Amino acid sequence: MKRQQDNIFSHLDQNKYNLKPFSPVVWIALVLGLELLFVTGMIITVVYSEKQVRTALERQVRLERLQGDILHLDEVLTMSARMSAASGDLRWEERYKLYEPKLDKAITDALDLLPPNERSGMIETNTANARLVEMELAAFDAVRKGNKDEAQRLLFSPLYEQAKTNYALGLNQRFQLLDTLVADLIKDQKKQSLIVQISGLIGWGLLIIIWFLVIKNINHKRKLLVSTRLNLQRSQELLKERVHVMARELTKVENKERERIAKLLHDQLQQILVAARLHVHLLPETEEKHRTEFLLDEAIQASRTLTINLSPPALVSGNIIKALKWLVKWMDEQYHLQVSLQIEGEVTFVEKEIQVIIFDSIRELLFNVVKHAGVSTAYVKCKFSKDILIITVQDKGHGFDLKSTLSDQRFGLINTLKRIEFIGGQVDLNTAHGEGTHIQLKFPLSEKSLETSQHPIRIVLVDDHAIVREGIRLMLEQQQDMSVVGEASNLKETLVIVKENSPDIVLMDISLGQYRPNGIEVTKKLREAGYEKEIIVLSSYDSSYYYEVLKSLGVNHYLIKGDDMNRMLTTIRQNVG
Repeated sequence: MKRQQDNIFSHLDQNKYNLKPFSPVVWIALVLGLELLFVTGMIITVVYSEKQVRTALERQVRLERLQGDILHLDEVLTMSARMSAASGDLRWEERYKLYEPKLDKAITDALDLLPPNERSGMIETNTANARLVEMELAAFDAVRKGNKDEAQRLLFSPLYEQAKTNYALGLNQRFQLLDTLVADLIKDQKKQSLIVQISGLIGWGLLIIIWFLVIKNINHKRKLLVSTRLNLQRSQELLKERVHVMARELTKVENKERERIAKLLHDQLQQILVAARLHVHLLPETEEKHRTEFLLDEAIQASRTLTINLSPPALVSGNIIKALKWLVKWMDEQYHLQVSLQIEGEVTFVEKEIQVIIFDSIRELLFNVVKHAGVSTAYVKCKFSKDILIITVQDKGHGFDLKSTLSDQRFGLINTLKRIEFIGGQVDLNTAHGEGTHIQLKFPLSEKSLETSQHPIRIVLVDDHAIVREGIRLMLEQQQDMSVVGEASNLKETLVIVKENSPDIVLMDISLGQYRPNGIEVTKKLREAGYEKEIIVLSSYDSSYYYEVLKSLGVNHYLIKGDDMNRMLTTIRQNVG
């Protein structure tokens, strides 16, 4: 047992040094913050690039429209002047004056689209335009004077054609420059968009890697926490087992000491008192003699009563039923309490230490009936089963407030309850004022030694979550009498593993993933395949429907995940074979 205790603290120390401060929330918050910054930056960049491209496209569309308008208006003005020169009709001058401002405005709008540093190249174009307007107005003036020939000479002269060519060439160069600027802008924005896309891919890749590392770290910590919890549970089991053993050893020592004191009282004190009584009897008859004899008789009786209380003779036989029958008779003789004793089940062997605690517990509870219940009748029922003895002590007396009684530190009752729990027993106490008292005691009759187990329990785990299987496997493999011989996550794997390993127990989950056969269907297939051993269901679903369906398939144990894992271990051990 010392070696087991050392193992306990070695587990605890190892877990202490492996655990490091870690908060998944911090990591997740950090990654989410980075994602938020990255997405925000991407959105701003994309919006800006889109705006720039849209502006460039709008400028290009407007430029093309202005280019068409300028060419059209220029041709309208030229044709108006020439038609006036050819026909001598001055109404064409009115048409000219109507469209000339529109041309000026179109040219001004087109120039506004140019960057300021590119507008200096428009001097020649503006000079040519001014020369054309001057010659066209001169032609209209000649027509007004009736000199059409002069007007035609001006409008068809080489000088006019040269000015018009210079004007058209300058405009064309400006438009080409604008096209080049817009094309370069669009090209730059496309390049920026490509850079943003590549950066986005790289950024998302880095975020995915970070997420992977974070999730991996979280899973590692989860596994470590599961392992730590299982080690702590195992340590608690070992400590509880040690407490049970120590309680039994203490009971054994206490019983030996009580027997020794009872023997001293019987062999020495009582003999001395009896001898004194005989010597006093030889004295002459006096009042002092009778009084002394009376006191000696009281001392002898008190000594005998103390001897019986310390070591009841009925316990010497080693038969708990005989001891309880003696106790029933003794309570009637000493306290006039009639006790109805009922025995159920096949009486099995009870260890001496357990017998002592059973006897003392029932006697203490019957004393409480005598002192507090206010009745002359009590009921004791003993029910023997495979490995447990259930004893019920009941009366129909006054009852009491359990909370206030325990808080008042009634040491007799409290010590009785603690002694039962220390040896692995259980106590269920129900009472209330005016409703009597019903106390059920459960005593273990045998303990399965993990150290002497030669054939470990062979177990197959069926669950679709790998981390759950790993946690359960770690806990089961820490039990020296258990061995996990296989793991499965679906119907096909389960049938193969069970066939190959012939386990003693199949530990089955209900849900095995969406669109897959569940635990009920897997259980049906196992039964059809001839597997008749125990199947224990361990599920997150607490459903009466599942209870009934599984019961019809011979599944008698339905455990809920998250409950006390000791219950699962106990259920496995109790159902082997």
